[in-house]
Amino acid sequence: DFIQWSISSYLAGSYPVSFRYSHGSTGNNGQRPLDLYVNDVFVKTMDFTFTDSWRYYKYTELVDVNLVEGTNTIKLLVSNGYGGPNIDHMRIGKPPAVVIK
Repeated sequence: DFIQWSISSYLAGSYPVSFRYSHGSTGNNGQRPLDLYVNDVFVKTMDFTFTDSWRYYKYTELVDVNLVEGTNTIKLLVSNGYGGPNIDHMRIGKPPAVVIK
């Protein structure tokens, strides 16, 4: 099982990505690891940890990935028999700053 995106980049370079997800199962010690690939090259195994509910979403840590100019493929692939979390979306770039007054 996997989820895959095709994205266009106007400039080649390193870009931070993160994924918004939910994960409501405590099986496998609350872990649902997924392998991250960019343009069919393995980047790292990402830990998607228990979020307390399938309805509670959070973001993964930022991971720097190298994109080429033009079309790029980003894929998350299930790396064990437990399946993956619910992926809501992928974010490219750093999140906006939070201002607390």
